[in-house]
Amino acid sequence: MKTKNKKTITIGIALGIVSLMLIGLGPYITGYTVIDTTDITFKEFPYPFIKNNAYNALFINIPEYATAKEQAAAQVLAQGIQERRFKAPEITTENPRNSNIIYIHENCDDCKEGEAKLSLSSQRGETRIDIMGNVELGAAVLGNFRFFPLKGKEMHIQGNPEKLESIKMQSI
Repeated sequence: MKTKNKKTITIGIALGIVSLMLIGLGPYITGYTVIDTTDITFKEFPYPFIKNNAYNALFINIPEYATAKEQAAAQVLAQGIQERRFKAPEITTENPRNSNIIYIHENCDDCKEGEAKLSLSSQRGETRIDIMGNVELGAAVLGNFRFFPLKGKEMHIQGNPEKLESIKMQSI
């Protein structure tokens, strides 16, 4: 009789511990954790653009009269994301509403020659990343995000987009 009660108590305690672990760790394991958009940094990339291995309204936006470099950067980024087992995002010149958008444009006031700048901002539940300056370099870094220590909300990047090992980054 005592061993049956001990087994019941042990099973009850084990179930209680497992339940507490699932409640505490479950959201992190399943990906249903909600991060306040003001707290998002490049460290969390590709979240919030991709959540639970599915797109969360991701668009790559290029200017209406995009240069060849801007178009190529959009293709590199879309292909890099797709190679990570995700569907290729839509490349558009429109400004989609209620979406998470990656803007690609060569205009950059505080970039040195050949340098790229990544900037992340969030407001009203929408997240925006700007790839500026050397857009091919910025797209190479984001397209290969698992190989680079992304962090912060702004990054300056230097190097050759065709030689990933040459790329140097600095978080601002």
